[in-house]
Amino acid sequence: MPIRVFQDTVVTATSMPWIPLNIHRDQVEASFRLSFTGNGTRIISIEYTLDNVLDADVSAVASTVMTASMSAGSTAQTFRVPAVGIRYRVVGGSASANSTFRFLQLGI
Repeated sequence: MPIRVFQDTVVTATSMPWIPLNIHRDQVEASFRLSFTGNGTRIISIEYTLDNVLDADVSAVASTVMTASMSAGSTAQTFRVPAVGIRYRVVGGSASANSTFRFLQLGI
């Protein structure tokens, strides 16, 4: 099965776009990894939604999978929940810090 990989690096507080998930399964099994580089700290929230993230007229309601305060290194986690989309949101931190989000999900 193919694996999808998404990677973005952000510098300031922002919400990344929703990543659509394979909804042809009862539960989504996915793994993500957060990495941090730079000086200072970064506060990051991983969120999922049950709303249609492919419909521009829908404002997706987010639920939190985890929140992390990082100052160096990385963290990884696997989650199994019914979900339609996932994203990460940089809540705050120093301007000289970068966080990277890598996401893997088995396809259909």
